[in-house]
Amino acid sequence: MSISLLCQRMRTILLSLFLLASCSQEGHKVANSSRQEICGREGSPTYRADVPAQWVRKEIPDNKSDTTKALCEFWIGDSIRITLHNFPSETIEARVPPAAQIARWQRQFQELDPQGLNITPFATGGFAGYHLEATGMVNGEPETLLGWAMQLAPEHFRVLVIADESSDRRSDYTIKAVGPADLMRTHKQEIVRFAKSFELIDEIQNTP
Repeated sequence: MSISLLCQRMRTILLSLFLLASCSQEGHKVANSSRQEICGREGSPTYRADVPAQWVRKEIPDNKSDTTKALCEFWIGDSIRITLHNFPSETIEARVPPAAQIARWQRQFQELDPQGLNITPFATGGFAGYHLEATGMVNGEPETLLGWAMQLAPEHFRVLVIADESSDRRSDYTIKAVGPADLMRTHKQEIVRFAKSFELIDEIQNTP
């Protein structure tokens, strides 16, 4: 399927998800976890999530102006890596569609298993986008990717622009977990729960 066709089909689903995401602000408590804050590009705590106790957090130096670098990483053992990125933008038009991010992640596989590919709409904490689950070959080894490409609802974006809020607060974000296919199956549910708990620290008000 072409990227343009994928974007068209997914855009329709996104419109309905934004309303759902705007109303869904409840946290999803992860068992045996700690509530951790995560700084944005401006260096201030912007996000929070429930992080399982056995995960190891790694801060990324010199990432303030380079969006190719993660905000931070989490490791499960020494094989599963979870990276968090955000992408500040001044206008809605400058944002990259979540479908384009999903397509980019799929291209990172040398060979994809059609049976292990699943793209579903996802909404949480005022954001809406897509969740990708993909399994395939990377450097000759079976690897699984769990990814979330999320955009802030347009009405929230406009409110934050009018209020002159920080660019981090109105940023789109991605969560990407990658590791050996067998280990990813074992840890899939805790990674999904982490993604569901990810949210802005301060709730967005409907009016500036």
